[in-house]
Amino acid sequence: MRSVFFGMQGFSEPYLTASISIYFKDDTLKVLFISKHIPYRADSGITVKMLNLLTCLSSVCDVACAYIVDARESNEHALKACKIKAINYLIESKNQPAALKRYAVHLLELFTISGRVKTVLSEIMEKEKPDIVWLEFGYIGHFVPFMKRFGLPVVYASHNSQFKLDFGIWNSTGNIIYRLKMAPFVLSYFIHERLFFRLADLVFCISLQDMSYYSNFISPAKLRFVPFFFDTGNLAAVDPFTADHPYICMVGSLRSYQNYSAAIFAINNVWPILLRENRRIHLYIIGELPEEKSPEYRLMAKCVAKTERIVLKGRVESVIPFVKGAYVSMVPLFIGSGVRTKIIESAACGTPVVSTSIGAEGLPFVDGKSICIADSAETMAEKVMCLVTDSAKRDKIAREAYLIYYKELSCQACRQKIGEIFRELSIQ
Repeated sequence: MRSVFFGMQGFSEPYLTASISIYFKDDTLKVLFISKHIPYRADSGITVKMLNLLTCLSSVCDVACAYIVDARESNEHALKACKIKAINYLIESKNQPAALKRYAVHLLELFTISGRVKTVLSEIMEKEKPDIVWLEFGYIGHFVPFMKRFGLPVVYASHNSQFKLDFGIWNSTGNIIYRLKMAPFVLSYFIHERLFFRLADLVFCISLQDMSYYSNFISPAKLRFVPFFFDTGNLAAVDPFTADHPYICMVGSLRSYQNYSAAIFAINNVWPILLRENRRIHLYIIGELPEEKSPEYRLMAKCVAKTERIVLKGRVESVIPFVKGAYVSMVPLFIGSGVRTKIIESAACGTPVVSTSIGAEGLPFVDGKSICIADSAETMAEKVMCLVTDSAKRDKIAREAYLIYYKELSCQACRQKIGEIFRELSIQ
């Protein structure tokens, strides 16, 4: 491994109210934020969540970020584009091993930390002298015992109940080769979270459902509800995408099985009903497409070719213009964990959402008032069409959703929540 050190400072614009000031031992609290994802290209649910979290976190304390990632040319560019007030440390692997070796390395990395990474993290601890270590998402629970050697509180923040999601995907696919290939990982994921997560001083859960799941093997006294927060500080400056036709949108990387299966369901089952009801409406599917020439790509192309007025936008720099310009945001998910970034994003943009019960799980929106819930193709098409044709109802749902977002899921709400937790840690 090699370490590349960056000290670039950036400042996010203030949002609505002044930041909460928190002090620890008479000095400003400092957090070392460790993750295996670089969030500064916010084009996935993981990175959007992290980017918004860091926006909030950096407004209430000093933040140093350590990203432990595979070496890529885009890493340094991502950090240079950072607009968060944070000091960034990039710890890169030297090279990518061959596929078979990478398979074994990934399994090994679920339980061990290389000597080089330990050395670099120790150097960062010495240089930054943080008061709290924050481990963000993924199977990095094995970092908990190492970081606790420094005598500091260590918190682990989940993006969802990861094993529950991974097992759901593994169990849902009919591809036997995939299931055999992934079986060792799924078993290792199960062992990993039960072995390491409970060692953290606190575990942050993004939904009450996740808290219930984690309480099966982590003391409830260690669990804290810290929902997804979304910063609208720059949304007002983003113009909506304009089209000469009404459109509904679906957002999410189609390389994630849960999003891909949702898109196939929508194309094959929901979209034909909508086409019969409205001959002008279009469906925009926004997110990274399956790998070209893969079976998933071929199936999606075949499904789209059988119908009309579906636009595969693929990966875009920002989904916000498309969400803001849509009549409705559709979330037909039947597999999931945590909360759906795309729903909170839509609420913040003022776009009403039609979602399955699983898609909306863990969010405070109420069916018929601030969101529309539908668990069948017929009901989903009916509720989408109702919002498309009834502007008054569309505006009412969007307005109610925004009010809930602002009160419970905004950057301001996040600052308050994080402030309370950090004050609790400083007392212990």
